[in-house]
Amino acid sequence: MTGERLKEILAKYKVSQSEIAKQLGMSHQSLNQMLSASDIKTGLVERIAKVLNVPISSLYGEDKEQNAVASGNGIAVAGNNNVAGSVTMGDNTAVLQERVTMLEKLLEEKERTIKILMER
Repeated sequence: MTGERLKEILAKYKVSQSEIAKQLGMSHQSLNQMLSASDIKTGLVERIAKVLNVPISSLYGEDKEQNAVASGNGIAVAGNNNVAGSVTMGDNTAVLQERVTMLEKLLEEKERTIKILMER
């Protein structure tokens, strides 16, 4: 995740960098310096998600948690807004592909973080 993207997310949640920095126990300047990086460390993203009280996945583009239950030929989906619906296999394939892509990105970030930590 880029610093610019994380700044956009903070703006979306209508929280200032100063507020986030204070809750993280750091200066506004330190946070600003971290957000100037082209690649934000996962640990910082996790800490910000905790401060915002949101799942880390929501900062990576997954804004809605959904529960899926298999039922016959389709899947019944109920989202956070309690709207239930039916998803066809074609729709389901697109949703699954999107989630696989997101999981691959998260796995790559995890592997990158492990590699950095192993080099220390």
